[in-house]
Amino acid sequence: MAYALLHLGPQAIRPQETPLTITARSTTLPRDYVLCTDDRTIPPEEQEKMVKDWPEGHVHRLAAGHSPYFSHPDSLADLLIKAVRKDG
Repeated sequence: MAYALLHLGPQAIRPQETPLTITARSTTLPRDYVLCTDDRTIPPEEQEKMVKDWPEGHVHRLAAGHSPYFSHPDSLADLLIKAVRKDG
Protein backbone atom coordinates (compact mmCIF):
# COMPACT_ATOMS: atom_id res chain seq x y z
CA MET A 1 0.00 0.00 0.00
CA ALA A 2 2.83 2.40 0.83
CA TYR A 3 4.32 1.84 -2.63
CA ALA A 4 1.00 2.66 -4.29
CA LEU A 5 0.48 5.81 -2.24
CA LEU A 6 3.95 7.08 -3.10
CA HIS A 7 3.22 6.66 -6.81
CA LEU A 8 -0.23 8.24 -7.03
CA GLY A 9 -0.52 10.99 -9.60
CA PRO A 10 -2.79 12.56 -12.17
CA GLN A 11 -4.40 10.24 -14.68
CA ALA A 12 -4.75 11.07 -18.34
CA ILE A 13 -8.40 11.49 -19.33
CA ARG A 14 -7.91 11.47 -23.13
CA PRO A 15 -7.63 7.63 -23.38
CA GLN A 16 -11.07 7.37 -21.76
CA GLU A 17 -12.59 9.97 -24.05
CA THR A 18 -11.13 8.75 -27.33
CA PRO A 19 -13.53 6.50 -29.27
CA LEU A 20 -12.18 3.26 -30.66
CA THR A 21 -12.79 2.12 -34.19
CA ILE A 22 -14.32 -1.34 -34.17
CA THR A 23 -13.25 -3.41 -37.16
CA ALA A 24 -14.26 -6.88 -38.28
CA ARG A 25 -10.88 -8.17 -37.15
CA SER A 26 -11.05 -6.51 -33.73
CA THR A 27 -14.36 -8.21 -32.94
CA THR A 28 -12.70 -11.62 -33.33
CA LEU A 29 -9.86 -10.94 -30.89
CA PRO A 30 -10.10 -12.80 -27.58
CA ARG A 31 -11.02 -10.61 -24.63
CA ASP A 32 -11.83 -11.07 -20.99
CA TYR A 33 -12.79 -8.60 -18.30
CA VAL A 34 -12.05 -8.67 -14.59
CA LEU A 35 -14.97 -6.98 -12.86
CA CYS A 36 -13.91 -5.79 -9.41
CA THR A 37 -17.01 -6.00 -7.24
CA ASP A 38 -15.64 -3.67 -4.53
CA ASP A 39 -14.39 -1.01 -6.97
CA ARG A 40 -15.03 2.55 -5.79
CA THR A 41 -13.48 4.15 -8.88
CA ILE A 42 -15.62 2.50 -11.57
CA PRO A 43 -18.78 1.33 -9.82
CA PRO A 44 -19.57 -2.35 -10.41
CA GLU A 45 -22.97 -1.33 -11.84
CA GLU A 46 -21.18 0.65 -14.56
CA GLN A 47 -18.79 -2.23 -15.22
CA GLU A 48 -21.80 -4.54 -15.62
CA LYS A 49 -23.18 -2.17 -18.28
CA MET A 50 -19.86 -2.23 -20.15
CA VAL A 51 -19.86 -6.02 -20.45
CA LYS A 52 -23.59 -6.75 -20.61
CA ASP A 53 -23.38 -8.34 -24.05
CA TRP A 54 -20.09 -10.19 -23.54
CA PRO A 55 -20.13 -13.99 -23.87
CA GLU A 56 -20.51 -15.99 -20.69
CA GLY A 57 -17.17 -17.04 -19.27
CA HIS A 58 -15.38 -13.90 -20.45
CA VAL A 59 -16.33 -11.73 -17.47
CA HIS A 60 -14.63 -12.71 -14.24
CA ARG A 61 -15.74 -11.24 -10.92
CA LEU A 62 -13.21 -10.56 -8.21
CA ALA A 63 -14.07 -9.29 -4.72
CA ALA A 64 -11.50 -6.52 -4.87
CA GLY A 65 -11.21 -2.79 -5.30
CA HIS A 66 -9.94 -0.89 -8.33
CA SER A 67 -6.35 -2.16 -8.00
CA PRO A 68 -6.48 -5.94 -7.51
CA TYR A 69 -2.83 -6.21 -8.54
CA PHE A 70 -2.06 -4.66 -5.14
CA SER A 71 -4.84 -6.02 -2.94
CA HIS A 72 -5.35 -9.51 -4.44
CA PRO A 73 -2.35 -10.29 -6.65
CA ASP A 74 -2.60 -14.08 -6.34
CA SER A 75 -6.34 -14.18 -7.13
CA LEU A 76 -5.85 -11.83 -10.07
CA ALA A 77 -2.95 -13.91 -11.41
CA ASP A 78 -5.07 -17.08 -11.17
CA LEU A 79 -7.91 -15.40 -13.09
CA LEU A 80 -5.58 -14.15 -15.82
CA ILE A 81 -3.91 -17.54 -16.22
CA LYS A 82 -7.32 -19.23 -16.58
CA ALA A 83 -8.41 -16.65 -19.16
CA VAL A 84 -5.26 -17.08 -21.23
CA ARG A 85 -5.44 -20.87 -21.13
CA LYS A 86 -9.12 -20.82 -22.10
CA ASP A 87 -8.50 -18.59 -25.13
CA GLY A 88 -5.18 -20.07 -26.14
